[in-house]
Formats: sequence, C-alpha cells, structure tokens
Amino acid sequence: MQCQSILSGGGLYYCSIKVGKWIELSDGFWNQSQITYCGDYKQGKKVGKWDIYWKQGESNNQMYIFINQYIKIQVEGDLMMIWLKVFQQKLANGLNQVIVFIVRRKLFFLVIIIMVQKSVNGILVGNKMDRINVHICNMSLQQISNLLNSGGGQYEKIKEISVKVGKWIELSDCFWNQSQITYCGDYKNNGQKVGRWDTYWKFGESNNKIGGGQYDDLVDGITVKIGNWIELRDGFQLNQQVIFNGDYNYGRKIGKWDIYWKQVLQSFKIGGGSYEAQLNQSSIKIGQWTELSNNYSLDSQIYNCGVYKKGIKIGKWEIHQQLKLIGGGSYIDGIKTGEWIELCDGFYKSDYGSNEITFNGKYKNGQKIGKWTQIKFKNIHLSTYYYN
Repeated sequence: MQCQSILSGGGLYYCSIKVGKWIELSDGFWNQSQITYCGDYKQGKKVGKWDIYWKQGESNNQMYIFINQYIKIQVEGDLMMIWLKVFQQKLANGLNQVIVFIVRRKLFFLVIIIMVQKSVNGILVGNKMDRINVHICNMSLQQISNLLNSGGGQYEKIKEISVKVGKWIELSDCFWNQSQITYCGDYKNNGQKVGRWDTYWKFGESNNKIGGGQYDDLVDGITVKIGNWIELRDGFQLNQQVIFNGDYNYGRKIGKWDIYWKQVLQSFKIGGGSYEAQLNQSSIKIGQWTELSNNYSLDSQIYNCGVYKKGIKIGKWEIHQQLKLIGGGSYIDGIKTGEWIELCDGFYKSDYGSNEITFNGKYKNGQKIGKWTQIKFKNIHLSTYYYN
C-alpha cells in the first residue's frame, strides 16, 4: 500500500448536470487560501444551505475531514468516482487518529466501511476490500478545530435560478491566512444584497468589525450602495491596512473620499480626493488627489500627488516616499510628457534591505524617447537605455 494524495473537492454529474452534494474550490485556491464551498445541487442549480470552509495549516489531509458523512468526489481518468468515509478514534497519547479511506473504481458505487479492527505496523486493517489506499495522520484536537467553518448561507431556487437568500457570511476574493476578511449581511428573495453589510477582519484570536455600509433599492429590485461606507483596499493585511471612507449616492461615489492607514489601534489619514457623479450611474475623480501606489505597504509607503480634470490626470504629478519627493513628471490630458522620474516595480526600503531604483528620461506623446538611465539609491548609475 502507498500513501495517496488526498483530493479537496468535487461531486457528481448526471447527464453533464451537477447533482447532489458538491465540494467546490474557490477561485484562486492555493496553499495559504484553502477555501471550499460545500452544499447541494438539484438539476444543476444550487439549493439549500451552502457552507464555506477554510483549512489552516500545512497538514496534507482532507479539508473537510471533520465532516462525519459520505462525500462524493469526481476525478479524471479511470478514477471516475471516490467515496470517502472519515473515522476518528481516540489514541492512548490523547491525539485523534484520523483515517481517510480512498477506493478506486471505474463505476459509481457506494462503499461502506463497517469497522476498523486493528492497526498493524501503522496500517489500519478493516473488512476485506480491493485496491484500498490508506492515508493516516495524527492530529491534535486543536488542529482539528482549526479546520474552521468560515462562512456560508442559504440558496433558494426561484424561476429556475438559484439565488442567495437570508443571512450570509461571505469571504473576500483575496481571503488567505494573512487576510481573513469576511462580509456579513442579508440577501433579499431576489438574490440582491439589502440593508446593513459589515466587514470583519480576523487576526489571531480577535475578529473585529472594521468596515461596511448600507444597501438600498435602486430600480426593479436591484440594490446599490448608499450613504457612508468604510471599504478595505484589495490585499488588506497586517502590513497593508489601507481603508477608504466616503459616501455613495445610489451606487456612485460622491464628494470627498479619504484614505486611511491603520496601525495597531490608530488610523492616520494619508490621502484621498473628490468624486463627481455622472449621468450614466458612474463617477469620476476631480481636483486635487493623493493616491497610493499599487503596492503601498509598511516597507513601500509610496504615494502620488496631482490634479484630475473630468477624470483625467493633468499637469504636474509628484511621487513621494513618505514625505520625501523622489519622482514624478507631467501629464497633458492624461498622457505623459516631458521629463519623468519613475520608480521600478517593487520599490521598497526596510530594515532588511531595499530596492530603490529609478528610471530617468523623457516622454513624448506618451512614448519614451531618447536616453533613459537606471539609477540606484544614492545616485549609483546602473545602466542606460535609448528609445527611438
């Protein structure tokens, strides 16, 4: 026998339509963001309660090994179906031994393992079955409890469509170990968010409300954000705690929006500007703005200052590292022109090192021209480039 890699999800197709219990992986599933969704399909539509599970840690076990039921898994090739049954038994050393049996077959059938008789040289022996692979792991009760049920809610089938209804806890698109962001609120019977939705950040043992706002009806049952909102920047985590605060007017950002940098128990205003609503249910930036770089963090506190006119950058824009001017240039109707100092990708400075490299040269009609030099911190010349 050999240890078998444990699969994380799947379910059953009938005539190419999903049916029955399914475990589905989130978009962007990876080692630090092991998110799955567990629930039922009926004639290809999600129905009933769906739970969201998140596995923490690096143990190579089923993400859902704590579920005491049969679980269908679909795979490719000759292993068309796997049925799992999870057993837990108390060991003398106080640990729980978790055993996952994997049975390979070419046809669909249900495998029921009645009992585990004994353990021989670390391999569990049960009733006679062919082609059994056994994966054994010792886990403490704390490790098992860390396989958290992180969210979920209810689906209902309405006019042949499955829609979310009632109370839901949803995970952010960028949810992972260092960014445990969830959203909590209600769905109407038409699958639209309604009322108050709150944003929570779990760090360590605490799970604090750090944002949110209100949804209201717009037209034909569609709901949109209204009033004051506190929103998190994509990628919010311990060293990138960036928060936006401002108002919505029926789905459109309006007026002044502030950008805050959260550290420990305090928040510091570090940027922002104003929006102007448009007739097409959108809004544009106007006037003076201070914007953060895409990678703004504790080690890369880079921001840009300049002016918008009808949503387009104009005039001089400056690049700052904290309070120090380190780059910038000019725009004409949103197009770079004249002399520019630009920063390299991943520009940062920390106690453990730095990557402070700039590129100095000229733009014409948005295109680089002539001589461009690559400069390292303290004016160390690295290389020269020429553009036609």
